[in-house]
Amino acid sequence: MEGKVDRERFERAFRQLIARHEALRTSFEWVEGEPAQRIHLEVDFEISYKKAEEDGLRQIAEFIRAFDLGQAPLLRVGLLELEPERHVLLYDMHHIISDGVSMDILVREFVGLYEGQTLPAPRLQYKDYAVWQQAFMQSEAMKRQETYWLETFSGELPVLEMPTDYPRPAVQSFKGDQIQFELDGELSAGLNRIAAETGTTLYMVLLAGYSVLLSKYTGQEDIVVGTPIAGRPHADVENIIGMFVNTLAMRSRPAGEKTFTAYLQEVKEVALQAYEHQEYPFEELVEKLNVRRDLSRNPIFDTMFSLQNMSEEETEIEEMRFSPYGFEHSASKFDMSLTAVETGREIGLSLSYCTAIYTKETAERLGRHYVALLRDISSQTEKQLKAIELLSAEEKRQLLHAFNDTKATYPANQTIHGLFEEQVKKTPDHTAVVLESESLTYAELNGRANQLARVLRGKGVGADRIVGILAERSLEMIVGILGILKAGGAYLPIDPDYPAERIGYMLEDSGADILLTQKRLQGQTMGFAGEVLHVDDERLYALDDTDLAHMGSSKDLAYVIYTSGSTGSRRAP
Repeated sequence: MEGKVDRERFERAFRQLIARHEALRTSFEWVEGEPAQRIHLEVDFEISYKKAEEDGLRQIAEFIRAFDLGQAPLLRVGLLELEPERHVLLYDMHHIISDGVSMDILVREFVGLYEGQTLPAPRLQYKDYAVWQQAFMQSEAMKRQETYWLETFSGELPVLEMPTDYPRPAVQSFKGDQIQFELDGELSAGLNRIAAETGTTLYMVLLAGYSVLLSKYTGQEDIVVGTPIAGRPHADVENIIGMFVNTLAMRSRPAGEKTFTAYLQEVKEVALQAYEHQEYPFEELVEKLNVRRDLSRNPIFDTMFSLQNMSEEETEIEEMRFSPYGFEHSASKFDMSLTAVETGREIGLSLSYCTAIYTKETAERLGRHYVALLRDISSQTEKQLKAIELLSAEEKRQLLHAFNDTKATYPANQTIHGLFEEQVKKTPDHTAVVLESESLTYAELNGRANQLARVLRGKGVGADRIVGILAERSLEMIVGILGILKAGGAYLPIDPDYPAERIGYMLEDSGADILLTQKRLQGQTMGFAGEVLHVDDERLYALDDTDLAHMGSSKDLAYVIYTSGSTGSRRAP
């Protein structure tokens, strides 16, 4: 607020606002085990006045704090003096009584009341809408909407598997940050042209692009993105302060074979159907789907997308000019939220992200990829989704050339176990392998592997002889692998979680006639015609533990890995 502030007019304007809107006089309490809203005729209301310390950012951050839902008003107002005729108006409302449109209404009406205007009395209050909504919940129209949403989310619900920089916390973190970027005038014009030519909207084009981006990052072709909707379909509620916003879950399937034009038409249909059924509360959908609650993430979707039209930046009255005061509130309600804002010829973008799972570098890279994807789309809308480019020329060079420049000198004539034995001589007492509270030094691991290798050599293991090893992650598994190599053979790792049929196939196909396993897994070796040795049987470790004479060379087979492939019957030596 720039200009001379009249405190009397300032306070009167806010008191008139509170008198006009019942939501600003509402508190919440429990009545017979159910939450109820109580509308007060009058409420105690005070405005805090403070002078700014330095730039006032700390005081602004401290202004945001928890509300007691049992105490009205769920609104606080402050005036922070930066200079004698330059103030910051602070207002904080609980989301239970307000939404984004409500904040616009509050500012607009405050300016009018401060100027001395007489505003028409509201025809309806939020409780009227609440009564209508409760009645609508029992109607046939609402049942049809419920049927639509339940059918849309029938079957297995996809979980967005975005690669993260940090492990996902067991309990969802709301610590966040955001980055800003923009689409230049040329690209923005191109996207609006696509919308006009395809009979869609800019929102649909940007949402389709964002879903394709997520699909490329995850490899998934069933994507759900949340989007907020104002929830004010009737003119009668346009000027009511209250919580009207609903959330729509947009589920689409960006399969790689589709062209962007074809996929955009699918997104258009998804969006139109969602708007048609927008009165159905998102919370009801979550309850009806009986979604398994996961404290680490949101139900149904992990990312949001929204498009906003920028409201008028400044308002002037006779003695005062009102303009937005930029302040970043570091919080992220979702893993990621992308907001697009039309600002004249350009489109501004803001990506909020959870700092507990993503770094700023990752967010910035995702932003660059989104711009690159939209640029590629704008030049050729008939491209298949799988062919749409994300990478810049520099990223392509890095991936194709820099990362693949793996040429390095190494002891090509040395074996793996030979290199290990050299390390044993250098650091015999250093820890070589650890599992929880257990560990082995280099000397201990080497000695046990030598003992096992002598047993295997006595059973005919030598160069290119394949020995299976079926073991859980353990110290014995490492001893077994190293023992097979020291004997001169090649190891075949087998996951104990594999079905018996696959385990049998791998052993038979590889020609292995010796299998190392653990006693607790012996039930999974039924049907194996060869010899089974238990790597956790101490009787295997009774022979000499000194190094064996090396057999074979670095050109011999070291291991065999079976991959599933398309037939489930493929191996890679």
